[in-house]
Amino acid sequence: MSRVFSIAVAASLLLASLACNEGGSSRQTRKAQGTTSPGGPCTTNCKPNGTGETATTLASYMLKPEDLKKYSPIVLPYEEPGDSPESLVSFAALSSVRTALESNSNKIMALKDLLPGRTIEVSIIEDESLNAAANGWQQVMVNSGAVKYATEKELLTVICHELAHSARNHTAVTMEFLSTDQKAVEVWSRHERSGNAYLTKVYSISEGTYTHNSALFAQAKADFAAFKEIFEPFRKRQEAEADAVGSMICAKAGLPVADFSGSIISFLSKIDAPLPDGTIGMSELKDGDVVEIPKDLVWDFVFQLDSHPPNAQRALQMKTLSPHLTPFEVASSPVATTWLKELVSARAASNVVALTSFMPPKTLNLKTQEGVAIKLPRKSCIEIPRHID
Repeated sequence: MSRVFSIAVAASLLLASLACNEGGSSRQTRKAQGTTSPGGPCTTNCKPNGTGETATTLASYMLKPEDLKKYSPIVLPYEEPGDSPESLVSFAALSSVRTALESNSNKIMALKDLLPGRTIEVSIIEDESLNAAANGWQQVMVNSGAVKYATEKELLTVICHELAHSARNHTAVTMEFLSTDQKAVEVWSRHERSGNAYLTKVYSISEGTYTHNSALFAQAKADFAAFKEIFEPFRKRQEAEADAVGSMICAKAGLPVADFSGSIISFLSKIDAPLPDGTIGMSELKDGDVVEIPKDLVWDFVFQLDSHPPNAQRALQMKTLSPHLTPFEVASSPVATTWLKELVSARAASNVVALTSFMPPKTLNLKTQEGVAIKLPRKSCIEIPRHID
């Protein structure tokens, strides 16, 4: 008998990501009893998820001290990757926080050392997961969960990380890579064709259901593996750059490099809390399993990119680079201090108190009646085009 997993998610989840990667009456339906709200850290029967690991050697996609000379100027002239997306609708209950984040993000990007700067639009997405994201159109999206569960300093470092994605035009660079690099074009085209061909057969748009079929998935899986081999190191390099350049941006605003390093790693440790034992992901599905999942999420569920370096690599990179990043510090800059004070006031105005001891998981886990959790990927900071016809 087929297993049916029901995933109930808010539309706002579609925009999430730092550091945003289920009918007949005869089938047994497992209705999700959870919500998008995180249930706290796993305390029993937990699977390690990268937390607590250490690294002694930097991976090839991470930055070395000699790479830092490439980042002058820190902020490149803005390159729009294509037609601008629609304006985002921000969570009204946190409007004071949104205003503070946007105002101070633009103060940072207007600093003389960060010219030509950016004009940043910040939106707060009503989503309890702990995450933030940037796109190529000078927009930064912060989940309400990050506002609630991160410290003020963690939020500042996360914003600087997202500003770094914009400063280095990462979306435009990604689009150019996928359209001009011969090997990337080849593997991306194959992956897109076979991926859409597969989902056309196994995903019902009318019912919103994905039915797993390992035989049909074989070709799409092979093409995806070839794409991952080329694209994942490319994306991990961009995340490594965003950490280093984000540290430079925060340093110019008056935040010491040591504070950035400690805060970004503590934020990531909250995202990467251990997952409950028995969590169901794409790799655990069996033939005939049915997943109720929105159309806009199914591609990321089936084809889960590992787009972020492990936390241990990110921590080692910051430790290695820190002595070479301190010259970027401008101790006299009041922007970071003002940013932190205004965020405290904005949180108070919105009746938000940071729950710093709470560690929500990086993925959305929904308990079914049978106690099975559904795992969705953390969305990538960089969106790439895809469609399901």
